[in-house]
Formats: sequence, structure tokens, C-alpha cells
Amino acid sequence: MSERKAAYYLQRERPPTHEIPDEHRIVITGIGMYSVLGNNAESSFQRLIDGENGLSTLDMQRQARRVDLPGVPDPHIKATVAGVIDVDFNEELSKFHLKTDSVKKRINNRAGEQAKLSLITSVQALENAGLWHPKGRLAKGVDPYDLGVIIGTLIGDSTNFINFHDEIQRKKDKTTDYTSRPLFRPGSVLELESERVATLPGIILKAHGPTHSVLGACATGSIAFMEACDVLKKGSAEVMLAGAVDAPFHPDEMAAYQAAGVLSEETDPKYANRPFDVNREGFAIAEGSTVFVLETLKHAKQRNANIIAEVDQYEEAADGEHDSTPNGFGLEIALAKTLATGKCPGCGAIYMGKHGTGTTEGDRQEALAIKRVLKQIEKMPEMYMSSHKAQIGHARAASSAIELAFCALAIKEGVMPAVTNLENLMPQARGLNVIRKEAVEKEIGLAVKIAAGFGGITTVISLKPYTP
Repeated sequence: MSERKAAYYLQRERPPTHEIPDEHRIVITGIGMYSVLGNNAESSFQRLIDGENGLSTLDMQRQARRVDLPGVPDPHIKATVAGVIDVDFNEELSKFHLKTDSVKKRINNRAGEQAKLSLITSVQALENAGLWHPKGRLAKGVDPYDLGVIIGTLIGDSTNFINFHDEIQRKKDKTTDYTSRPLFRPGSVLELESERVATLPGIILKAHGPTHSVLGACATGSIAFMEACDVLKKGSAEVMLAGAVDAPFHPDEMAAYQAAGVLSEETDPKYANRPFDVNREGFAIAEGSTVFVLETLKHAKQRNANIIAEVDQYEEAADGEHDSTPNGFGLEIALAKTLATGKCPGCGAIYMGKHGTGTTEGDRQEALAIKRVLKQIEKMPEMYMSSHKAQIGHARAASSAIELAFCALAIKEGVMPAVTNLENLMPQARGLNVIRKEAVEKEIGLAVKIAAGFGGITTVISLKPYTP
């Protein structure tokens, strides 16, 4: 059934770009990023292209923010490799001139690390778009009444939540003396809630446009991006901040993924995450954040903005079958809708950033679904594909945002990343042009980003070079 539906969607015609009004064309004008490869989008992408790996052996107690307590985290965790970002929040806040009394009031005892990371990523994106004033405020090119924020995350500030719970249990058992200090502060609830990744930047920036958080498992970043595009198209804002944040993670979360059988136990960071390799065994969990500045083309042209890429199409579908085991149906439908007839044959070389987690069944079903769609396109242009998780691990909610940013930069720079540690391509992916070992320099006509999550959630977003 999914193949017949895919064939139907592939036949749909869309109006050519020049027939779409500027207020309905959406462009990317800024990217903020903190990844395991670097503390901005440009350096992260360059290290990705150079084949560097951002994964490392994890210090469990340091990651749990509890070096003082034995038995924290769970000592039975077998995975030893992960991707951890290195961010000095005070330094970053000073760099963006955000260490004012007003900002300190909002952040001190009211914002966990995750919300702080979202704030500095958002401001970095605005600076990259030319919309941040050196004195620490919005530049004149954006009206706060027409600025919105849609940023997602997976769980909220899980490290604080797990550690709060641990302290409560220890207090009950009277194994630790907490009489000298309160267990919770008035702002503790604000540190824990997941909506803070959107509302904290919104409050600091005094944004009055649509502002909320979203959740869609490991496709969260893509869903935030798509929702922001919809907001712009219906005229509810002129500029949107959109993306996802997932950091820090608590090692006890790794225990849950280990129980689900999706976590890699490889001890060599270079091979811990091996998408589409015969010897893959799961993913390495990672931290990261990415926020985009999205604008209507009309607004971007009015301020003579530097355009990184244009949004071509975005689709969402679902497998509709299993909680954690994919069947590829959602991807097949969403990809077919994205690569509709009338666009694909004349678009030039296509670069596909696959979801590619390195899990046994996930990679298998993704490859098979892609094949089922591509075989139905008669004049398929040159297509290249890879997965970025080999070098950055799986940043869960933030993964799709980070990797979509890499797709945008691939268009801008004319270079496609490789799967650096791919040695033995799995049988199901044979026949697909997977880039191995080294990046490929090529002018890109269309970049396609696939994202998926538990529950069968699937998104596909395509970007293209901006042409007036």
C-alpha cells in the first residue's frame, strides 16, 4: 500500500518558484549552533567536512553533575562513548553582551543549562543573520512584535530532574544531611520545564510573536522548523527562531536507551556510531543545539539579508505500526511528497542527509524505504547521501536541527559530508550512492534531510539554493 501511495504523491505537480509570492517563500538567514564539533555552525561544519570526530570517552560522574556522590549515575551502564559539548555560559553571555541585571534576574535560579543553551544559540543565530546589535539587543531589522520562537527539546532539564529526585530519596533514607540548605528553590520548577527552551529566549528578546516548545522525539528539531515555516506563511510573524536543544543529558538516560537495545557499546569513539555499516550496533548519545533564523523572502529582501538557503518543501508522515521498530512507511510517504514530479529531474545534484542512527533495524528500514521511492522516479538526477551521526553522535531532539543546518551549509559551500567510518556497506544500502571516507565537492541543487523518531514519526525537509 505504501508504494502505491508513494507513486501517487510522486505525480503531484507544484507551482514553479517564480509563481510563489515572496511572502510565502521562506529563507534561512542565520544559524546558531553548539555541537560536539564546535561552538558555531561554520566551525562545526568545517570539522565535519574535514572528517573529524566529536565523540569521546565519557566521564560518567562529571556528566551527572554529581562528582560528590558514589553510585551516581547507574553503575551498570555499558556504553562508554558519547558526545559532550564544551560551553562556558558566562563567557558566551558576555560575548553577546547579555550579562545585564535584567538577564541575570531571569537566568539565576530560574534557568537550567538547557534553557541557557537555547538562549545563547538563539542570539548566536540572530547575530549570524545580522539581527543582533553589539550592545546586546535586537537590531533594527526585526520588530519584536513580528518575532516568534519555536524551539523544542526531548525531556526538559533531565539532569536537574534526576538529581532532584536522587536528593529526595537520599533525604528520605537519611543518608545525607540536607538540613543546612533547602532542597528546592522558588525557581526550581522553571529549571525543570521543557517549554523554557522557547520561553526564556522569547522573554529575553521580548518577542511577542508565536512562542512555544514542541516535541516529536528525535524529529523535534525538524518539526519546530516546519511549524515556524507555517507561522511565516500565514503571516503571523515575519521572523522566526526555530530549532531544538538537547543538553545536557544525564547518564541514567543512557541506561534507558541501553535497555531498549539501541545504544552502542563500542569503546573506540571513532567507531561508536557506524551508520549503514554491517558492523553497526547502535548510536552514541550526544549533546547539541541549533536554532535557525527563518524569514519570509519579502522581509529578507527588504533588509538586504544574506540568504543561506531557501526552504523548498517539508512533509511529515508516520509508520503507524510500532512504538520503536520502524517499518519505513512514513519515510516512503514523506519522501515521495517531497520529491514530487516536475521538480526532481531538473533540480541538479541532490544531497540527502539521512537519519542514519546506526541502529540495526532503523538503518535497514530507512535504506529500503529510500530505494522504494527512488525506483519510481524515471529521470532521477545524480544523488549523494550520508549520515552525520558518525561524527557527532545522536543529539536526539536536536539531531535533526543540527543536521538540517549541515545540509544548508552544504548547499552554501558546495560540499557534501561523508560517512567517515563506513567500511562495509550493509546489503540493504547497496545501490545507493553513500559518500564514504571523504567529502565530495559538488554544486547542490537540492538538499534533503530525513528525520525520524520513536512512534514512527517521520519528517523530510528539502532546501535549495536561493535564486531571485
